[in-house]
Amino acid sequence: MLQMSSFKLQIFTQTRFDRRRTLMRSGIVLCAIGAGLASRPVRAVERVSVSDARDQTLAGEMILVDIRTPGEWVDSGVGDVAVEIDMRSPDFITRVRELSDAYPDRQLAFICATGGRSSRLARGVEAKGLKSVVDVSAGMHGAEGWLARGLPVRKPAAP
Repeated sequence: MLQMSSFKLQIFTQTRFDRRRTLMRSGIVLCAIGAGLASRPVRAVERVSVSDARDQTLAGEMILVDIRTPGEWVDSGVGDVAVEIDMRSPDFITRVRELSDAYPDRQLAFICATGGRSSRLARGVEAKGLKSVVDVSAGMHGAEGWLARGLPVRKPAAP
C-alpha cells in the first residue's frame, strides 16, 4: 500500500479544499449574476396564433408581414393575407414604418418559418420605436403553423 508523507497529504487535501472553495464561490457569484439578470424587466412581445392573425387581418385590425426570404416564399407560398417584406432587405424598417404610419390603428404582425425570427424581429422593431408589434408564434411551418392548419396560401408577388 502506498503511503504519503504527512506533508504531501496536507498539500493534497489543501489543494482539494481550495478547488472546492473556489467552485463554491464561483457558483455563488453566478447565482447572484443570474438573479440580477432575472430581475431586469424584459418585455415579452405579444404572440398570436396563425388563425387569429389571419382573422384579425381580414377584420382590418392587423397587418400581417411575412419576413422570410423570397426563396422561402416561393417554396411554400405566402399566407393569403400577408405582405411580403424580406427582413434582410436594406429598406425593411422604412417599409415597415410606412405600413405602420399608413394604418396607425392596426397591429403589425410578423410571421416567419417557425416563429424564431419573427419573435426576435418584433422585439427589435419595438426597440426602434414601433408600437403594437405582434409575433405570429408558430410561423408557416410550425406544428401549429399556417400550413399545418391548412390556411390558404398564394404565390408570392413578383420581386
